Amino acid sequence: SSRRMPVAKAVAIMHTLLQQFQNHEFVFIGTPAEKEHVDSIVEELTALSNQLINKAGATTLKELFELIASASLMLSTDSGPAHVANGFTTKTVVLFGAGNEENTAPYNASAVTVIRNGTLPCEPCVSNTCKFGEPKCLLLLNKETIAEVVVNLNK
Repeated sequence: SSRRMPVAKAVAIMHTLLQQFQNHEFVFIGTPAEKEHVDSIVEELTALSNQLINKAGATTLKELFELIASASLMLSTDSGPAHVANGFTTKTVVLFGAGNEENTAPYNASAVTVIRNGTLPCEPCVSNTCKFGEPKCLLLLNKETIAEVVVNLNK
């Protein structure tokens, strides 16, 4: 849970990105166990856009890899799919909360951009649960900074 973007923050980030990328599709992924969380995000955004495709809980591993390999960019928290995207040299933006990017960031430095808030005394942490409940380090990430990074990588 310390690496899971809270729904309201994910919606705010996506709202900003949807304004910047009006002619792009956004594909959401996740395991069957993450489907409810991803569904909550997509449901809040559906009224704003028809650019959303929800594949959470709906792909085989092979299909997931094919989807990631065909993506122009992956925006993710520190996760297995972020590492897969980076392995395919897909431009990868990793939002770090829990985890230490010095040890766990995707390996291919030329294809990864790490974004971390870095203002909390507990960062980086390696806990699977956050002492604040929702991961404050992810909540404090600036959505405009994230959008700026994504825009610059898509030039």
